[in-house]
Amino acid sequence: MLATRSSLPEEPRGASAALAAVIVTSGGFDVIRGNVACLCTQSTHQQIELVIVAPVASEVVIEPWVREALAKVTLVEIGPLRSMVVARVEGVRRATAPIVALTEEHVRLDRGWAEALIRAHQGPWAAVGPVIQTARPDRALGWADVVLNHGLALGARESHEVADLPGRNTSYKRSILLAYGPALVTLLEFESLLHADLRARGHRLWLDSAARIWHEPEANVANFWATEYSAGCLFATVRARHWSRARRLVYGLAVPLIPMVRLSRLMPVIRRVDVSGPLLRALPLVLIGLALSALGECMGYLVGAGGTRQALCRLEFHTPPPTGA
Repeated sequence: MLATRSSLPEEPRGASAALAAVIVTSGGFDVIRGNVACLCTQSTHQQIELVIVAPVASEVVIEPWVREALAKVTLVEIGPLRSMVVARVEGVRRATAPIVALTEEHVRLDRGWAEALIRAHQGPWAAVGPVIQTARPDRALGWADVVLNHGLALGARESHEVADLPGRNTSYKRSILLAYGPALVTLLEFESLLHADLRARGHRLWLDSAARIWHEPEANVANFWATEYSAGCLFATVRARHWSRARRLVYGLAVPLIPMVRLSRLMPVIRRVDVSGPLLRALPLVLIGLALSALGECMGYLVGAGGTRQALCRLEFHTPPPTGA
């Protein structure tokens, strides 16, 4: 188990925590203020445990209103952020609530988000995910981001069992995650791999339409494309970690087919959402993003991740501009 450099004691407030929200931040409290404010105004805020993972704990000065609103606050110091998944896994381990929900500093949570997740986890589901909306419906980049990275959860109107859930924004029964031991770091790097493994073990996944979040897009198109390439490269590297060289070569050469396969899966989502205005303008960005992701995947199969893990960690923390394409 990874040992954190230091951690501050938990601050109990109110009722026992039913759900722990785990958020990794690159800086001070102001960076995560918007997300934390959403947690503090949840309909079940007194049942929420907040776990903040940061490079330097002393830089995250938690304001009194946070401790007053939530059941518990835990601040974990992780040291230099070289891997988002290591930080997230440490947050899961430091949590105490039976449900852990991963969230990001650049998302905003509907007031009923936590209540919906807690209610859904009373059922047989190992993982429960939210419906994703773009926080910038006026921007083509906002649509491209959610279509390409969260398409199957985009604007879903009904709750239903699924094969995959939104990465970095899904909730889990904590005991199931901890049962993976050290392997959790590898599987949680790309949650589609974790979700496939959960289903292979007989677990079930649920998309809950009452749990809604709004996702901020990348800061600019260059960041968006860099993220798609780097994610594709790292995904292939993790997926093929136990493959033979021959199998890696076959998959690397077959990668040009991937954009067409992924696009065919996204078309029902695109048709479900009104194809007009910014969404229509987003389609070229989606197509280029698919191509760059496939190129990255090809490189991952053939030569490995290189420095893409660190690149993705840097790209994870972004602040969208007030205006843009």
